[in-house]
Amino acid sequence: MFRINVRFVILLLFSFALAFTEGGPLFYRFFYSVVAILLLSIIVIVINRRNLNLDIFFNSNRYSAGDSVSFSIVLKNKSWIPVHYLIVNNSSLKKLSPRYNGDVVYIGGKKSKKLKYEVRFRVRGKYDFGSSELSFRDTASIIRSNKVYKSKAVIQVYPKIVSIPSDLFKGVNLFNNYKVSSSGIEDPYVIKDNRKYREGDNLNRINWKISAKYNELYVKNNEVFVGEEFNVFLDMNSTNYQYDLQGITEEKLIDFSASLIFDLIKKKIVSKLYINGEKSKVFLIKDNNDFSKLMDYFVDKKSDSNESFVNYLKGCKAEIRALNNIAFITSRVNDELCEFLLEVELRKKNLFVFCNKIGSEDEENIIKLTKLGIKVFDISKFV
Repeated sequence: MFRINVRFVILLLFSFALAFTEGGPLFYRFFYSVVAILLLSIIVIVINRRNLNLDIFFNSNRYSAGDSVSFSIVLKNKSWIPVHYLIVNNSSLKKLSPRYNGDVVYIGGKKSKKLKYEVRFRVRGKYDFGSSELSFRDTASIIRSNKVYKSKAVIQVYPKIVSIPSDLFKGVNLFNNYKVSSSGIEDPYVIKDNRKYREGDNLNRINWKISAKYNELYVKNNEVFVGEEFNVFLDMNSTNYQYDLQGITEEKLIDFSASLIFDLIKKKIVSKLYINGEKSKVFLIKDNNDFSKLMDYFVDKKSDSNESFVNYLKGCKAEIRALNNIAFITSRVNDELCEFLLEVELRKKNLFVFCNKIGSEDEENIIKLTKLGIKVFDISKFV
């Protein structure tokens, strides 16, 4: 699309009017000169558009929330005609950096220009940097033409994994009924696994009984100790976004949830995550593969539930009654949640509440819960 400067259009019409009404070589030369300048400007812009390449370079396509990242936009002019005046605007960069209004550059013939930027991903999600609008102008700014360049530059930002204090579950036996296997008593929480022999495996680990049975070499996997299942209820209600415009509070809630699950994996504890989302979801997480699926879910999913956390929990009441080691992750500890937890506490032990927006109402409820032995933590101490 081409736009012609209004003043130049007036000049063109004026020169045409003079040539048409007055005639004579002088006025016709003047008119032809104006037309020639216009045509030359159009030709230059067309050549610039066709011969300019744009590429975007990141060091990686995977980052964590809170990361500050450097990247570059490289513009390459393949023709001998310089690009005299070019305005570069990247749509995603504009959303992330309100002060960014584009860059004006000059690129000589057969030259390239590298623009460097730094951006901070405050919240998780997918960011498409592949759309950049370039505005071309000739030397005299007679013609202006915009063109959108598309490239593959989709960045995935995952929840940030933070360190969970080792004493968070102090005094809580997450390995219920654990027995030392060396005593000769079979431990119900030990998984003994065998797999087919692979080149390079230690011969001392060959399980000869299993190998003889199946007529094929099998080796013992290392023993893995698995604790009692830990159950987490996460509130992804849309009200999580009411506390700040950028969604930092909501992001901290998800960052902590992912970090807690990851910490349980390191402890070899199976966890089950119940999510109050627009479409409720349950994840059974045993290993890193399960955790990767959860992280992919968080990248694509924002807090979008319209159902209150307590209503969601009431719908899960049957499951909650059958569970041990339960954590509730939510923004607030309001009166409704407090009443629900007090009722649950009568039947359950090892209850945890993690919240990140504590007001006067929340403080009173937290005092009630802690007096009954429910452990309440402020997420801001961890993330």
